[in-house]
Amino acid sequence: MQALQFFQPNGPAQQVSLPDSTPTGFDLLVAIDAVAVNPVDKKVQSAITDTPKTLGWDACATIVAVGDKVRGFKVGDRVFYAGDVSRPGCFASQQLVDSRIVGHAPKSLDDLETASLPLVSLTAWELLFNRLRI
Repeated sequence: MQALQFFQPNGPAQQVSLPDSTPTGFDLLVAIDAVAVNPVDKKVQSAITDTPKTLGWDACATIVAVGDKVRGFKVGDRVFYAGDVSRPGCFASQQLVDSRIVGHAPKSLDDLETASLPLVSLTAWELLFNRLRI
């Protein structure tokens, strides 16, 4: 698997080869089709100390393999998600992501449009339903 990793705060990304992953439990192994950049990426990068980090959490991807506890998704499904900052990000050719934070990608949008939705959609949802209580 190929990934872009950051080794220092505010430093450039470096392309690295990482071992392939196998999903277990609720995880999906996805092939990344498109990613979006958001403020979380810069915030996480600024906190890098000793351990290199693969950034990126907003993505549109295609499922390659599923863990044994996954329900509602199958190999070949197109999905999108905001990811989990405690795990490696989507600036990679593949990623393991928890199926419980993944949604089926909208059919009416292309990969780039879909990848731009996760953080923006969550922010709008929280504003409308949690803050304004609509």
